[in-house]
This record gives sequence, C-alpha cells and structure tokens, in this order.
Amino acid sequence: MTTNVEMKVIQSGNSFTPITKDAVIHDDFPAGIYKIRYSQMSGYDITEEIPFEPEVNKIYGKTPEKIEKMMESFAHYEKNMGVMLSGPKGIGKSLFIRLSALKFIEEGKPVFIIDGPTPGLADYLSKIKQECLIFIDEFEKKFNEEHQNLLLGFLDGMNTDKKLIIVSLNELNRINSYMINRPGRFHY
Repeated sequence: MTTNVEMKVIQSGNSFTPITKDAVIHDDFPAGIYKIRYSQMSGYDITEEIPFEPEVNKIYGKTPEKIEKMMESFAHYEKNMGVMLSGPKGIGKSLFIRLSALKFIEEGKPVFIIDGPTPGLADYLSKIKQECLIFIDEFEKKFNEEHQNLLLGFLDGMNTDKKLIIVSLNELNRINSYMINRPGRFHY
C-alpha cells in the first residue's frame, strides 16, 4: 500500500533534502528573528523565534541615539561591520541588542542569534547572502580563544558580504587579543 503524498526534493551541491508540498521557498530570509542551531546528526538548522519586545519604560541614557549612529555607519559600509558591547551586567547591553534587532526588522532585514561555537560557523554564516544582523550574547563565555580565532576572517570582512555582527561580553580580558587588535573587526 502506498500513500500519495506530494513531495519535492531540493538539491544543493551533492546534498538532497526532501520537502513536502506545503514548503515555501523564499529568495531571502523574511524580516524576523532566527536562531541558528547545529546538530552533529543533521547539521545546521535555522528556526524562526518569537519576536521580543523590550520594556520601553526601562530605556535609560542615549541608547536610541547610539543605535541610530550605528545604523547610519552600517548603511555606509560595504562589508561586515562589528560592534562589541562590553561591561558589567546591568548596563544595558542586552537592551541595546534587542532594540537593534527591532530596528533591523523594521527595515525588513533578518536577525540571527548564535548560541555558541559550531563546526564551520563562519562558512555557514557566509552562505547568508543578504544584509542582516548577527548577534552573540555573552561572547567570551561561549567562545573560547580557539573558537574566537575561527571567526577572525569572517569578522575581517574578507568576503563581499554585508552583515552587522554584535557581540556582548562582560569580561573584556577573556577576549583573544587578535579579536580587538585590529580596528577593522569591531568599529564600536
């Protein structure tokens, strides 16, 4: 007995992926928040996350103005641009990232969250060929020195991609010196 389920197959290089008839193929990622995950069994997977809303009544200081300045700088860049937010807990790093993500979504661009190091992460991120925001919270806790080294070329903008990469960290002394010794990697 056979079931008559409609199926299509997507081929990318020598890799094949079966999809069902309800699958939608997009030219680009729609504006939204996505989490990049990795499994040794199945490889990379990107899932859409529920958008987050910051508590507007808890925005202190000049965070909106700083985000606007960062967005203006990014608009003038032709390649990857990095932003490093460092300092003790409670100074607004996560709020800055959340508001930046919402700004990207307002502009119709996707936001990608990376939870930690995975094999071939820089190469995988280079496959995303559209302007986007990539952020890693608590970078120094999730990426040890070896993993940080693997991202150096990606942060240098050695390819023709244009992505905004924001990392937050609490302890600047846990960052590989190669990450911060070249002004081209992190602009703010």
